[in-house]
Amino acid sequence: MDADDLKQEVMLRAFNKEGEYVDNGQLKYWLCRIARNSFINGYRKKTKTAAGMANYRPVETDWNLSPQEFAVSDIQNCLATL
Repeated sequence: MDADDLKQEVMLRAFNKEGEYVDNGQLKYWLCRIARNSFINGYRKKTKTAAGMANYRPVETDWNLSPQEFAVSDIQNCLATL
């Protein structure tokens, strides 16, 4: 997440949550907290995605399976990777 994306995310969240803001003169701190949490969430999502894709390998599929058999096969393949 770059700075422009973070800025846009903060403004969007602040706009959507404006009803939760209590006007006690701490707007700057409230926006900084939203920015910090948005950055942390973006970082977690990015590292989780990168870690999940590191072990990704395409699974060969038998296209002649019924939808139910395909679902069972897919679940078995997922469980085998765990």
